[in-house]
Amino acid sequence: MGRRPPGSDSLFQTVNNGYPSWCSCKSYTDETGKRRYIRGYGATPTIAIQRRRAKELKLLQAPPVAAKTPTGPTVADITQKWLTRQLSAVKPETYRKYEQALKDWVLPDLGTTPIQALNAEILTNHFYTRLDERNIGSSAKQHTYAYLMNFLNWAVKESHIDKNPLAAVSKPKHKTTVSSNDHKFVERRINVSKGLLKWISEPDNPYHEHETLISTMFLGLRRAETLGLTWDRLIGLDRAGKGTMIIGQQLKRYEKHEGRTGWYLHDDTKSGEERVIHLPDNLRKKLLAHKRATAKIESPEKWQTNLVFKTNRGTNLTYNTYGDIWKNALTDYYNKTRQETRPLTDDEYFRPHAVRHVVASLLFEEGVPLESVQALLGHSQSIMTLYYTHFTKKTRRETANSIDRALNPQAKNKQ
Repeated sequence: MGRRPPGSDSLFQTVNNGYPSWCSCKSYTDETGKRRYIRGYGATPTIAIQRRRAKELKLLQAPPVAAKTPTGPTVADITQKWLTRQLSAVKPETYRKYEQALKDWVLPDLGTTPIQALNAEILTNHFYTRLDERNIGSSAKQHTYAYLMNFLNWAVKESHIDKNPLAAVSKPKHKTTVSSNDHKFVERRINVSKGLLKWISEPDNPYHEHETLISTMFLGLRRAETLGLTWDRLIGLDRAGKGTMIIGQQLKRYEKHEGRTGWYLHDDTKSGEERVIHLPDNLRKKLLAHKRATAKIESPEKWQTNLVFKTNRGTNLTYNTYGDIWKNALTDYYNKTRQETRPLTDDEYFRPHAVRHVVASLLFEEGVPLESVQALLGHSQSIMTLYYTHFTKKTRRETANSIDRALNPQAKNKQ
């Protein structure tokens, strides 16, 4: 706040230093909002006014007093301390996400700012002006907000700041077309999935060789979990009704910073917990037949030998190969009833990961408890399972009927 022009003045007789004197007085408001006064004293009214005006002129010509700004550790200083703590607290891939997001989208604009100076106004400007000017995507912006929220909450616990200023800034919204379609077309995808599985089960089907792989997808596994399956993790394949699958590893690709290239088996899951899946007996039989059919395939690397799904050369399937198998099978399934073949439209195609949404919704429709679906999908929180669970028309209709029966006893008696 700058100085305001002096307000109304007054002229009166008083005593100054023990002598009778005239006083010319004028008030003003300083930078802090306090009312202050300029006074001039003299033996006559004219001298008093002249002296007061001289002080007033000197005050107006003086440069404004700089507002005090917080000093001390900067955002970059405290961020580095936080990242050091995270090295042992989170998984390496999570740490890299934290580090990269802060490096790309926080520190360039806020790194030199004292952490005590951060406030809602600065952070709102950062997320809704500065990052927009840098054309950051909505997904990256949302993740950056989450990482910064995590960091600032930690800063509060460590007494670097009194409260988290980001709590007063609205979270960036992000809803992709893919996410919207997962909700919108779930019922159609359930029906397509059932038809596709029946179609590829025919021995003369061009995708019959991939039937076991695609069927395994419908256990709700993640891509890396499906491709990382090894035979030693499949128990009781030769016993009817006793087949189980242990999910405790993933097929991963080396990151650039690791100084290596290629693929490897990572002995962990995304949730950090191993889970056991009881196999449907039909899938147990398919896996057993697949094991016998691929037993003689030799692999160039020892770790690939035990993989359930691999190429005819014995190498692991890559993420792209896995995606292509699914996309090609889905495309040909749609086109088998069309006069002319064509690529799938956006509302027809759904990626392999969306199969997890289909499985969750189908099980929920069948009345499987939320906790059981959560365990199958490998979610650490039930809220994530609910996100994957989309209500079909049948579910919504049955819900409405349940409400009607609860509120209307006569309707209950008629059914």
